[in-house]
Amino acid sequence: MPEDPMTTPPAESRATDPLESLAEDLDALSNIQRLRLLHLLTRPRYAEEIADALGMSRQSALKHIEKLQERGFVRPLHGRRSTGPVIEFLVVPQRLFATGVAIGDLGNLEPEGGPAVRMADRTVVLDKSGTPVEAPPASETRSAHILLINGPAAGSRYVLQGESNRWTLGRDEDRSLRLAHDPFISGRHAEIQQDSGGHVLVDVFSANGTFLNFSRIPRGGRVPLKIGDVIGLGHTFLVYQRE
Repeated sequence: MPEDPMTTPPAESRATDPLESLAEDLDALSNIQRLRLLHLLTRPRYAEEIADALGMSRQSALKHIEKLQERGFVRPLHGRRSTGPVIEFLVVPQRLFATGVAIGDLGNLEPEGGPAVRMADRTVVLDKSGTPVEAPPASETRSAHILLINGPAAGSRYVLQGESNRWTLGRDEDRSLRLAHDPFISGRHAEIQQDSGGHVLVDVFSANGTFLNFSRIPRGGRVPLKIGDVIGLGHTFLVYQRE
């Protein structure tokens, strides 16, 4: 490994086959010490700190860092401590998220002749007794919110309130709801707008498309939202709900 890890940029996958790329990612992650290392690097740490925390030599720690850096799971950055400048390392959550998505896609495999998936079926919200919940009148939009149901912030709720009648979604910092964890989401991906009939979902010409109940809406399309609708952006899913 080069003495200055900053000279070794995180490698993009050399594999053009997605399955080959996934296999290489899993190889990098199939080591308990490297998994522990990833948890350590949720804040910047330099090699000596990592070695002490994991109970190994500095040389061994650097070998594990190099393996993760080759797959883009870890990135180096310049830091400074009381003893002077150091090279620190930090986890790259977007790469881990993308690998998690690739692994999750394996769960969609099904033997030939398996049950057909009816993607157009609308989500039905049930109460505790299992009875379908009727949607309130469309005019009752004050208590509407969207619930993030996967990813690192799963369970977070974003309330559609305030003076604005337009809420923007995407990876850019100026979005009303920023979803920077998902590299498959565009910087400016979609909007939820309020009109006289309730809320509507709008695609703002995103690269990977905007989905409603697992069906892609037209590019630039505008569709009404109903309680229980599942919104798909990249590999992130949100549910439109009301109190």
